[in-house]
Amino acid sequence: FNQIVQTRYAEEIERVEPEKIQAGIRRDQERRLSFITDEIIRQNKGPFLEYMVVKYIKFESKRKNRPPLRDLLENAPENAEFVPYQNVGGVHFNLPAGYHRQFDLLARATEDKDPSPVIECKCQEKPVGTAEVEYFALKIKDLRSEIPNLLPIIYSESGFTAPAERKMKESGISWSRPDLWDLS
Repeated sequence: FNQIVQTRYAEEIERVEPEKIQAGIRRDQERRLSFITDEIIRQNKGPFLEYMVVKYIKFESKRKNRPPLRDLLENAPENAEFVPYQNVGGVHFNLPAGYHRQFDLLARATEDKDPSPVIECKCQEKPVGTAEVEYFALKIKDLRSEIPNLLPIIYSESGFTAPAERKMKESGISWSRPDLWDLS
């Protein structure tokens, strides 16, 4: 078979330039690698954002001369301050009503009188809409009975729609964007 192919296609084989074939293979590999890299980044943007917000809150709660948390939020209550926290991280709750709730971040204040931020991180292409705000409001409704002085916050990389901002004001939810927080 090999001999037949070499005899029949001898001219075509002679014209083949290995460098061009290798360059084509490299381009194809680079395209595939770029796609895979973009997919990995897309899949991990949310967890990475959560990680950065956790680090930011931990850092700010220990830093002297820090700005008040309320300066980094829209619709923030007057008592929104960085305070010492028992723990900061993702949390799952099994509530008495039989509901299971997962929150991206909870910074549980050491003292009940201090605000405990519960933060939903949104890392998506489009601005956060009303449905996402309503769902978060429903989730925190159950949590308010478990944690005194809860401070609900939605952090969005892509901003919010005007109706979503109105809904957050009505629901007592604060919100923030990258231009207010330095996560670098």
